[in-house]
Amino acid sequence: MIGLTTQTGHTSSRGIALALLIVVYITSYLDRQILSILLPQIKVEFELSDTALGLLSGFAFAIFYTTLGIPLARVADRGSRVRLLAACVAAWSIMTALCGAAQTFAQLMLARIGVGIGEAGCNPSAHSLIADYFPFNKRAFALSAYSTGVPIGSLLGLALGGWVGEAYGWRTAFMAVGLPGLLLAILVKLMLKEPPRGAADGMTPRAEQKAPGLGITLKYLWQAKSFRAICAAAAADAFVGYGLLMWLPTYLIRSFDLSPSEIGLRLGLMVGIAGIIGTLCSGFLTDRLGKRDSRFYCWMPAMIHIIAFIGCWLVFSSRSSEMVFLLLILPLITLPASAGPIYAAVQSVAPVQMRATAAAVLLLTLNLIGMGLGPTFVGLVSDLLTPRFGADSLRIALLITASSYGIGTLAAYIASRFFVNDLKRISNSAGTEAPVSY
Repeated sequence: MIGLTTQTGHTSSRGIALALLIVVYITSYLDRQILSILLPQIKVEFELSDTALGLLSGFAFAIFYTTLGIPLARVADRGSRVRLLAACVAAWSIMTALCGAAQTFAQLMLARIGVGIGEAGCNPSAHSLIADYFPFNKRAFALSAYSTGVPIGSLLGLALGGWVGEAYGWRTAFMAVGLPGLLLAILVKLMLKEPPRGAADGMTPRAEQKAPGLGITLKYLWQAKSFRAICAAAAADAFVGYGLLMWLPTYLIRSFDLSPSEIGLRLGLMVGIAGIIGTLCSGFLTDRLGKRDSRFYCWMPAMIHIIAFIGCWLVFSSRSSEMVFLLLILPLITLPASAGPIYAAVQSVAPVQMRATAAAVLLLTLNLIGMGLGPTFVGLVSDLLTPRFGADSLRIALLITASSYGIGTLAAYIASRFFVNDLKRISNSAGTEAPVSY
């Protein structure tokens, strides 16, 4: 087993543990994102509207992914996070493979719901584990490294989905990415061991006490004003991000007459490379700047949202496919970049016995609004605008969606006004020294 770290643990041990969790998140996002490149084939076979595709790619997955996140997080806060994570990996892998066996739209919808149920326990468990591996001043980079699972998983989903889907059909693509996850579930169970809760923050032994009830936990989190604002910022960010990533392949196919294989590898590499750069750089900068002023954990997402907003409007205002691919670099760098700072901020304002639940509440908010409504909103607006704008309706729908970054910027700034006090609240309640200079 990997000896997971405390403050006195070995850097190499926690690095290996983090690497395995990154692979878990890559697999999670691969199984989730591959649907985007396969939507055109599924649309033709089942004769679906854009609204139906939006429901399949968004709400059907998100409603169960988000609502089951909190009860599974309670299991993580009160029991073994590693065992829960291993079971979740096995569950979503099986359900992804079953997507390929679907013979009707209803069956495919049910299989996607199953994927959402399996993935619901992933991030709460992983975030809580990472927060116990790494202290405050290294947490944003660690969670940013974990968040590279989004661009890497998207890269693999687009590239493999585009190639396998075009060569062998969309059903084979689902099975090809789903079944290997069963091996990963075994590796998680065998290689990871629970770290002491709160050890990375120098918590006293009483931090290992039983997690409080759900009502007490939710009341505590609600009273943390920065937590509420961070959730709002994350939701706005996810609303644009999920809507864009899920519909971008369809937009390129529809607007520029490109094939899935042409788009898959090229777009996948761009999403992967740009996303890794943006995610790691934002985490590194946040930890460095956060040593001077902890409010950078909120200011960084605000700045990222402004840049992403500008990038999206440049992309969807362009009429040239080559220019679109060039301009996409900016939004693709910024789309996942706020994840690390946001996740680190949430884990830092939540007591150690509430961290998995805090992550689940954050994910409930951002995924229900982002993953659930984002793709669905784009599809619905596109259908509504089609009678007037024709094939251009999807482009306009994506432009409208990008405007939500303004809400994210404002919410992140509001969070910064209360973040320092909420950090002090944690420090005082735990009976430890403050983890950062305020």
